[in-house]
Amino acid sequence: MTFDFARPEDREQLIELYDLCFPGEHEYAVWFHENVRCRYRTLVYREDGRVVSMIDLIDTALEKNGEQMKAVYLYAVATRPECRGRGIMGEMIEYTFDLLRREETELAVLLTQNDSLFRFYDRFGFRSVFSVSEVTPNADMPAFLCKARLLEKADVKSVYALYHAAIQGRAAVFRDEERFAEILEEYEGHAYGLFDQQGTLLSYALMDEEDKRAVEVIGYGCNYLLYVCTMDEKSCRGRTLPTGRNDIPTGCARALTDRAEAFLRDGLPPYLNVLYN
Repeated sequence: MTFDFARPEDREQLIELYDLCFPGEHEYAVWFHENVRCRYRTLVYREDGRVVSMIDLIDTALEKNGEQMKAVYLYAVATRPECRGRGIMGEMIEYTFDLLRREETELAVLLTQNDSLFRFYDRFGFRSVFSVSEVTPNADMPAFLCKARLLEKADVKSVYALYHAAIQGRAAVFRDEERFAEILEEYEGHAYGLFDQQGTLLSYALMDEEDKRAVEVIGYGCNYLLYVCTMDEKSCRGRTLPTGRNDIPTGCARALTDRAEAFLRDGLPPYLNVLYN
């Protein structure tokens, strides 16, 4: 099989393939294509000029205690339904590994669309390493008076600092201030922060479009912040850093070097959550 990278004229085919494999996310697919895919590489396989399989290769990094590890995030791994079962995606993934090794990338990472895919990726040397724990709302305010409000562009530095303090001791996706600026833009109107009386950020929550679920909530008093966002103590849940107890698997990694293997293995449970998902 021969693979190549998508071209600008493939736009409609890529969005169509995304819609086929990830139904109900058309608006997001268009946004992703215009704002994210244009900056990265999409590996494709064609038959008779038509794109039938694709993998987005998003350059990223994981960090732990100040050390960074070069990684590529495999996103939108998709094959047209009528072309599945022929080994196309398997060959694309193996080709991707060869490409990454030549580029001296040490890790391949991905988030799974559903739990059934863990077994599929196991065949290619991926193993389930990333997970989250769940936070439930609590109406009890923390020990001192706090203020919750929507996060603004001016809060980027505070969110960045809080995240980096929270992930100490574990491998987690690297996010600089620019990435947090993008995240707050993506979650505009649904990104909340809890502050103390001096204006120090204690926790933040990235909520879904209905403010019913936190895609990510991190920091002190996050249970109370989640309650303020939803006013619902029963059904609302938020995802946060794994604890090692009753965690929910979210993604896989394939270490391409011994150094990467040790990077994932040592320390607190690794974390990968909000990254174009």
